[in-house]
Amino acid sequence: MTDGSAPLDDIEHVDVQGPADLESHDAAPQPSDLDRLHARKKRDKVRAAWISFVGRILAQLIGAIATIVLGVYVVRTYGVGTPDEVGPGRPGGAAVTAPASPHDHRSIAVLPLVSHMPGQADQDLCAGLTEALIAQLARDRGWRVVSRTSSMAYRGSDKKLPAIAAELGVDLVLEGSVTRVGERVRVTAQLVDATTDTHLWADTFDRSSADLLQLEEELPRLIVDAVRAAVEGTRP
Repeated sequence: MTDGSAPLDDIEHVDVQGPADLESHDAAPQPSDLDRLHARKKRDKVRAAWISFVGRILAQLIGAIATIVLGVYVVRTYGVGTPDEVGPGRPGGAAVTAPASPHDHRSIAVLPLVSHMPGQADQDLCAGLTEALIAQLARDRGWRVVSRTSSMAYRGSDKKLPAIAAELGVDLVLEGSVTRVGERVRVTAQLVDATTDTHLWADTFDRSSADLLQLEEELPRLIVDAVRAAVEGTRP
């Protein structure tokens, strides 16, 4: 044909887009959609990381608070050792002993033994026996023993035993005397409960004065053993 229309053969080769083809092109994600998708994923990752970080911080904070609360509870419940409780039996020079409760009969002062003889040798023997008694008692960590210096301050004192015990902060007082007759030495000791001003125990020991060193070693041990037995008998 010569009227300018396309031949029918050519029309057969024209691609005609149907509705299905148009829908497939419209469904394809556009560049702007991909950008938004990536941005959303990035925000989700940042949010998750931030939540995890905050969670760790909160967990550490809660743990620290719990530790502080526990420490305060332990200190208030059990107390803390003081410098006065330091002794030679603990690493670093500290042996902690429990503080004496009221009338627990485990706090004691050994007053200087009284000599009934004027000689200096007898005075020295009294001082040696007093020191040995203090040392023997102090070996037991269950006892709170007043120091030699504090006890010696009451040499020759005319104060009543309850008053001395109150000043020293003890319940028990061990006192005694030494008498030398020829080659014999007599030591009298008595244990007093100062809270009631009553005797818990008393005894007399006679020994030869031939070996004073042995006497100063043997008698304090015997006396302290008797004191322990008497005190244990008074404990509930």
